[in-house]
Amino acid sequence: MKRIASFSGLILVISMAVVNLLNYSISLIIGRSLDPASFAEYHIIATSVLVIAFIGVAVQMIAAKVAAASNGAAIQAWLKKSLFKASLGLLAVMILSSGAIAQFLQFESSVPFILLSLGTPFYLLLCFNRGILQGRQHFTQFAMTFLVETLVRLASTSFIIILMKDGEYLMEWLTISFVLSFIISALFTLGQQVDNEKSGSDQQPLDLRPLITFICFMACYELSQIVISHSDVLLAKHYLSADQAGMYSAISLIGRMIYYGTWTFVMMLFPKVIEAHERSENTNGLLLLTTGIVLAIGLSATLFSYVYGDFLLNLLFGQAYAGAGHHLYFYAITTTLFAVANVIVYYYLSLEDYMPVFLSLLFGGLQIFAITLFHASIAEIIMVQLFLMMSFLICLSLYHLVFRSLLQRYYTVRHILKGQIKLQEGEFPTAYQLVD
Repeated sequence: MKRIASFSGLILVISMAVVNLLNYSISLIIGRSLDPASFAEYHIIATSVLVIAFIGVAVQMIAAKVAAASNGAAIQAWLKKSLFKASLGLLAVMILSSGAIAQFLQFESSVPFILLSLGTPFYLLLCFNRGILQGRQHFTQFAMTFLVETLVRLASTSFIIILMKDGEYLMEWLTISFVLSFIISALFTLGQQVDNEKSGSDQQPLDLRPLITFICFMACYELSQIVISHSDVLLAKHYLSADQAGMYSAISLIGRMIYYGTWTFVMMLFPKVIEAHERSENTNGLLLLTTGIVLAIGLSATLFSYVYGDFLLNLLFGQAYAGAGHHLYFYAITTTLFAVANVIVYYYLSLEDYMPVFLSLLFGGLQIFAITLFHASIAEIIMVQLFLMMSFLICLSLYHLVFRSLLQRYYTVRHILKGQIKLQEGEFPTAYQLVD
């Protein structure tokens, strides 16, 4: 069984590498077809999709937690119904706010944002089904959902660029390519047998409070990730000139390859930590292994961007982006720090330890505040993020190495003395246990 899981994990790594390559190929095709100002507009649409994707990741991880737990199948139907209601609420909010968003981001029309909102319910359904596959460690089927989504978008985007490159409604058509990929891939997952596989073993009603606690903290963390990962692009579009915003979009697009290239290992870490923790096994080895892999990938990409930054931008986007390559090295360092921090936070989320989520929210808020004060140039915006991500990772490391041990001793003594919980040696109370 472990051999099968390892093989499907390898398929996932390879498939996600192909997906990332195809996604960046789409962006590069568009980047070379448009001028920097127009590319900045497209990148805002793509960034808006990524913002929705972080909401989808929250849905996916919640579904994965339910599917990975030994008693999770009984609440899967409840979770799916709740998701349907929440997606309709999100749809209404997005449509009502589309005009204000378009005005803030200096768009002439709000139609792209309205179109994007219409595809959101399908995307959240897709993410829910992905989470079930991820939690059960069906990584082959899980990887196929990403391949289908990306191939649909590649085909539709290429068709649009060839026929409508100079058309009046190009941004609207490019937005439709995203929506189309959501719908088709969501329909594809319906045939992947993601319904309850263990429903017969779960006859007793379950206490939903631990899950609701997890949902709240997962939502908070994904909000912080949205802020940290994408507020810089949105604020750059607001504060910088059109050409400078386009250059910043190109830099961030390449730099984020580190984050999305390492995301596969985080997805594999999450269910494995939950499973190992339920068996009372030590999970530190999983954290160290995943952190090491992410750090190695990030440092290699940073070194490459330091040596070939200008060449890479000119090759991928053309001469219009010449002179911005020296910023890429610093952006790569920033993304690497964030990717490593992301591993640590997700590790603790899988253990139902939510203190790192508060740190993430804090630094996400600080990033928005700092960029509103310091945004005179591309370099200034990147340096703000570099300083904050370095501080964020230092805080997480101190929590992991020092403060968590102190908290463990404090709460263990406190709750044992009160007789509220009984702990085995070395066990750390979950957030739900402490609240309860």
